Amino acid sequence: MTGDDDLLSPDEAGRLARGALGQDAYARGWLVSGGGERGPYYVVVLGPPEGSTGVAAVDAISGEVTHSAWLPGTQPHIQVDQDQARSLARAPATAPAELTWSPGDISMSPLYPFWAVQVSGSRMVYVDQTGAVYTELRERDHRGGGGRSVAPPPGRDPHL
Repeated sequence: MTGDDDLLSPDEAGRLARGALGQDAYARGWLVSGGGERGPYYVVVLGPPEGSTGVAAVDAISGEVTHSAWLPGTQPHIQVDQDQARSLARAPATAPAELTWSPGDISMSPLYPFWAVQVSGSRMVYVDQTGAVYTELRERDHRGGGGRSVAPPPGRDPHL
């Protein structure tokens, strides 16, 4: 990842997302690592915390809005926060956890990043925005075809 000095601020990403979606709404931005070949980006959610009205992926370096969608405002878009991800992964409260995304079996859209939680040593567990826990990560081509496996197919561990 590039240095933080090279990245847009969350406020600037929010301004760009509001413009792209034509909404003058409260904006919250989360920095997402990964992003496939594009690098880091912000997932910016518009509207009140209890009911998101829009979401956009904003390149953290160039400011390009690469993906966006209007939402009905009936629920939060980012439903699992960092502390919840650690808890669901049964990781210590101080365990490293970051939002990440790569196209694969957990999420095919950068608008739906997931948490990568380091549970012990180099062992990672992944938590999506529904709270589902995955013990393995399998990436796919973002077009949905072919793809390459970086681990065996994902599995949900009911004991986590």
